[in-house]
Formats: sequence, structure tokens, C-alpha cells
Amino acid sequence: QDMRTLMKTRIKELRQENNYTQEILAIKIGANQTTLSRIECGLTVPDADIIIKLSDTFQVHVTLQPSDSVPVL
Repeated sequence: QDMRTLMKTRIKELRQENNYTQEILAIKIGANQTTLSRIECGLTVPDADIIIKLSDTFQVHVTLQPSDSVPVL
């Protein structure tokens, strides 16, 4: 799977597991809902700042895919 697919799937899973709407999660990470929606739709990849904030919010570690050094939550 490519980075966009991995990220969008994992972020949406974590958001739903924590019963957050996109709006609530966007507020928690200091982003806007449109940005979060675009990430979850695979239209864009989150920048490092958003990845760190998501990691902190969901209390998960960020790991790198060995094949291409892609960060994954």
C-alpha cells in the first residue's frame, strides 16, 4: 500500500475508535476540518507537525516503513 492509503486508513480508524468527529479531531490537533477530510480521503498527506499531533492525541507511536522510510501511525 502507498503512504496515502496507509495514512488515511489508520487516521480514520483511530478517529472512529476514539469516537471523534472530523471536526473534534481537527480542533484537538489545531488543523481545520477540510485538511483532515482531505487526509482521510487520500487527497493529501499530513505534514510532520500533524503526524506528531495525531500521535500525541491518540497516544500511538510513529514508525517508519522500512522499504521507503514513510512515517506510519
